[in-house]
Amino acid sequence: MATVVIVDDDRLVCEHLEERLGRGQDLECVGVAYTADTARELVRREQPDLIVLDIMLHEATDPIELSAQMVQLSPHSRVVVCTAWSDNVKLDSDGEFRQKVRASHSGVVGWISKGRGIHEIIAELHAIARWCARPAGPSQLDVALGDYLRLAGSAYTDDPFHAYQGDARLTPTEARIAAIVARGLEADMTIEEIAKGSRLVLGTIRAHMKTIYAKWGVHGQAAFVAEARRRGLLGD
Repeated sequence: MATVVIVDDDRLVCEHLEERLGRGQDLECVGVAYTADTARELVRREQPDLIVLDIMLHEATDPIELSAQMVQLSPHSRVVVCTAWSDNVKLDSDGEFRQKVRASHSGVVGWISKGRGIHEIIAELHAIARWCARPAGPSQLDVALGDYLRLAGSAYTDDPFHAYQGDARLTPTEARIAAIVARGLEADMTIEEIAKGSRLVLGTIRAHMKTIYAKWGVHGQAAFVAEARRRGLLGD
């Protein structure tokens, strides 16, 4: 049985989720915290398998940093964000994507929208708990981040005219890779993480990036991201 700690300042949500977890035999709620300080102490004491965290926690100035702190206190714990934010990557802004990447670097392995309802939330928690017990492939959140990157580059496959930016024209494949890599780098992902998430071969990315750098006359990742934004390959 996987143990669960709930961190949310909405007491009704906590009571509902705790009651539903208590009905099954695979997940056991071992505590509820309504503040960041209480959450840190509870996690340190209980060492839960899963921490269900609402990143809209008003009392916490930086809930994603709180996630990292809780994982430091309980290294085997994994965090599942359950919040009002959408878990549909097609609806994410660039800012939301960057926050989700940051969360993935802070122990978060799953992201569930409260709007999906209690039945789907419980089902997702069961699935994530099974993955945590025997990780096979990327986490639910990592899969979603990869979907976002592939979606960002799909316009340049579907419409080659998107690739033509000024005098230094990129091929559709180069523009797709430039859009994917620029979004990933801007969100503090490594090239290795971008390759894994977008399901591209690392060597292929590096070869195309060398050509893109030359065509744009840029040197270094910061200059590349700035040029990608200037040329309209990044969103708002």
